[in-house]
Amino acid sequence: MDVSGYKLHTDYQACLDRIEAVADQAAHLVERKMREDLGPARVIVSDGFGTEDFVRRHEQQLIGARRPARLTDSEPFGRTTIDSRGVLVLVNAEACGMTKELDITLVHELVHAVQLSRPEGRQLALQRIRNNHKTDRLSWSAAFTANRRVAADEREARRYEHLARKLR
Repeated sequence: MDVSGYKLHTDYQACLDRIEAVADQAAHLVERKMREDLGPARVIVSDGFGTEDFVRRHEQQLIGARRPARLTDSEPFGRTTIDSRGVLVLVNAEACGMTKELDITLVHELVHAVQLSRPEGRQLALQRIRNNHKTDRLSWSAAFTANRRVAADEREARRYEHLARKLR
């Protein structure tokens, strides 16, 4: 699995090293437990500003939007989005720090990566990105359905967070 840093301050180098050390093991655990394939994935480790900046720029480029979307979560532990080649997982080293939260966040976001690798997951994610960037608005009922799907995905990801305890 490709792991790299983006605008990462040297204070968080240990977080990047930890993610590099356990990313493949975490991906294997998630795939085995969910019985689904992760597909091609990249992991980016950044600080709070870098995470938000990277997601905005990446999604804007992905759909060809001129105006960046405003992200609603001010300092998330991580984010997962689609990429032209697969799935992109971002981990906020500033929010997680060198605590057990770093491993939990990695596992949580890898579960989202598996969800986005599902046949309908990628298409739904693309619809939500276009809606957030105001290039292709969802109807009220479609937005309601999408929000219910996001809530169900979050519940599923939280159920698998216990796998982080198995990382060495």
